[in-house]
Amino acid sequence: MKKINVAIIGAGKIAEEHIKAFKATKRVNIVGIYSRTFYKASMLAKKYNITFVSSNIKDLYYLSKADLLIIAVSVISTKKVCIEALKFNWKILCEKPIGCNYDEFKEILLSSKNINNLYVALNRVHFSSTKNILSNLKKIKSKRIIHLFDQEQPNFLNNKLPSKIKNNWLYANSIHILDFCRIYARGKIVKISKLFFYKNKIKKFFIFQILFTSGDVVLYHLAWNIPGPWSVQIFCDANYFEMKPLEKASQKSLINNKLNQNFNLDINDQIFKPGFKTQAEEMLKIILKKKSQVPNIKDIVFTKQLIRKICKKF
Repeated sequence: MKKINVAIIGAGKIAEEHIKAFKATKRVNIVGIYSRTFYKASMLAKKYNITFVSSNIKDLYYLSKADLLIIAVSVISTKKVCIEALKFNWKILCEKPIGCNYDEFKEILLSSKNINNLYVALNRVHFSSTKNILSNLKKIKSKRIIHLFDQEQPNFLNNKLPSKIKNNWLYANSIHILDFCRIYARGKIVKISKLFFYKNKIKKFFIFQILFTSGDVVLYHLAWNIPGPWSVQIFCDANYFEMKPLEKASQKSLINNKLNQNFNLDINDQIFKPGFKTQAEEMLKIILKKKSQVPNIKDIVFTKQLIRKICKKF
């Protein structure tokens, strides 16, 4: 079986989590790494037996001959790295949010004819909790009321974070939870309404209603500098699903007296950062020209545009 060559840009914690997940597929050679911190890249190369430590993206492409590039850099660096990497003909898996805001994202979109080679590491779509719920929802024809609870604390973030990221925190972090609109709701967005708004000098609390052509409704609660857990609830006619925390899923049903069910956490989500091993396997399907569940550029456009519309009402 021919090995797939993978290169990586970045040498932080998330980059290492990707390395672990891809190496565990047994189909991959991690052949090259590049980071602006050469020492950290060298340490990862030594630890995981990576052949080439490159000093720039061009050398990484030509030395590694990689089929796939993973971009796992800081949000502030993503635009520059993506635009440079898209000059070359490899498939790319990039950590979200792909640009600090919608304008940066649009610059990336317009930067290259290779933009369809870009895929997005929205790993929550690969959680075993998400996949179990999706599998059960296929059997249910009724409309869905989807409740997303998002808690963000931009005022309490590390002061070292650039203001550009703090000022665009919905893009930088809320994308994790808002992408569940794309995952669970069916059809196109018809209307976004702000149902409730509370604020003082520090705290804000919003409730948005998002209507879809299918009749599905998303209620998006955003607690800004207010404590609370991320969670997802889905209400159907006779079924209720919950993700709280997001890595775990449960179901309550009135059908066949099956009132409660906790879905088992996949072994890969126990060993690796949740979603990463499945995401790696799905990304390799793209290299092999098979159908894959990895979000593509059209998927991220949907979620980015949704965030932009919410930001305008925020």
